[in-house]
Amino acid sequence: MEKEVISAMRVLEVYRAKNLALEPGDAVLLDTVQRLHTALERMEGVPVDLGAAVRSLIEVDQKAEHVRGVMTGADLGVSPPSGATHVRQQVGTVHEGGEVTGFRAGGAR
Repeated sequence: MEKEVISAMRVLEVYRAKNLALEPGDAVLLDTVQRLHTALERMEGVPVDLGAAVRSLIEVDQKAEHVRGVMTGADLGVSPPSGATHVRQQVGTVHEGGEVTGFRAGGAR
């Protein structure tokens, strides 16, 4: 079981390291995720809902040369699980009255 998880993680690391696009029809990726899912369920002894885990992740990548109004990466009513959010913003110039916020959660303003 542990070997299956390690093997799957190595395959997925290649995707991350080379910044490869995740395509829905990618047979290698689908097989790897399926093997990892099966191994995790055996390890946990209960069904694992990968869909819920994926939905709990937030990733935002924004670029702007000029911001004159409001630019917000993610604005949620609730806080996601710790470590589940990644916001990357590249901003040239924020003009007077402009505002850039990477992430806002829990209704805080």
